[in-house]
Amino acid sequence: MGLLCTIRTLPSSSLKSFIITHSDLVLRAVCNSQNRLAHAASQAASVNSSNGATASIPENKYELFVRPDVQDILKKLTAIDPHKVLPNLTKLKQTREITLMTKEQLIQAEKAALERAEQLSQMPPVLPPRKECEKVMAVDSQLSGLSTSSIVFTDTTLGLPERERVMVVRTPDGALMSAPWEVRDRVLQVYYPRSGRRVKPAPMFSGIYLENLIKERRYKYLLDSACCQYEPDHPDFIKITHQVYEDCEARETYHALLSTRHYGPMVFYFVLQKRVTNLLKHLLHQNRPDDCIEVIKLYSIVWDLELASPPETYSIKVMTSFIQNFIEKEAITDVSLLREIKILSLRDSISSSHSEKISADEASNSDSESDSSSSGSESDGSSSESESDGSSTDGKSFR
Repeated sequence: MGLLCTIRTLPSSSLKSFIITHSDLVLRAVCNSQNRLAHAASQAASVNSSNGATASIPENKYELFVRPDVQDILKKLTAIDPHKVLPNLTKLKQTREITLMTKEQLIQAEKAALERAEQLSQMPPVLPPRKECEKVMAVDSQLSGLSTSSIVFTDTTLGLPERERVMVVRTPDGALMSAPWEVRDRVLQVYYPRSGRRVKPAPMFSGIYLENLIKERRYKYLLDSACCQYEPDHPDFIKITHQVYEDCEARETYHALLSTRHYGPMVFYFVLQKRVTNLLKHLLHQNRPDDCIEVIKLYSIVWDLELASPPETYSIKVMTSFIQNFIEKEAITDVSLLREIKILSLRDSISSSHSEKISADEASNSDSESDSSSSGSESDGSSSESESDGSSTDGKSFR
């Protein structure tokens, strides 16, 4: 059994009283400082080994994620679909509700549904892994061996942000140090619980359970659960999201995250890694060259790549030339990507020639119809003249 020390701060920000309470929920899993340091080191090593390229990315690149132009590009790529984002309420009710609306009311209801879908599709931020916050403040050898468990001191002043809340730990060897992230997360969940978050993470985020969820392509469920359990800069959250993105690339299942809040961060991840070749191939294969233009625009913003101005009118010919310019700039030699561009150009030429043939046939048909109508009118005129001549002769004979 451990001891939890809570420090309450008065408005003058001076520490006035110490309240010591028993808490098995928090300190049962808190061991001595050496074990925690070893665990943090092993965790950091595993994250770095699975995401070695993440450490080489400058931190200022992550700040570009919140830029308005970058957000606009990512939202456009996400292609928010209200039918996919909003929950199916008819499954939750036994009977359906039918409402009679005017045209204006229907437009307002559709607008409200789209706004609700945009709120639910808000993308989680892409952040670098948080740095370790453990720092030894003092060591008192007289307190060594006083307790077999660590003692956590927490500032429980109301209204403080979680990152600004003071939290220190007195270890059994007498060292006073700032609380590591693992302890902070557990104590904050005890004091200020969040819906959907556990004090101890669920087994689904590690081991064979995580592998099975990824194998079954339950990407959205896994990423939504990770957003509830972890902070965006938590190493485990970053590791899980990267594993999902890598599986999407390996199995070419990018579309599984389309119209979800995780599609934009996935595209931004591959842009940060300078690995957009497979994504461009997938978009071209899905006949989405306009999305390829948006990905290339995002790439040029993140890595300061000087390209020709993006096309204003998205014709196939202009878009293919813009994509080829990007390929030449980045020296991409992927044969399949070049083949997809050729297929797109060939498809466009065939469709254009087919449309020209159809328009020519329609023009010839219209000309023939006009000729036939003119000939018919001439024949009618001649017949009328003959009839008039006949009537005149008949009149003369009659007279």
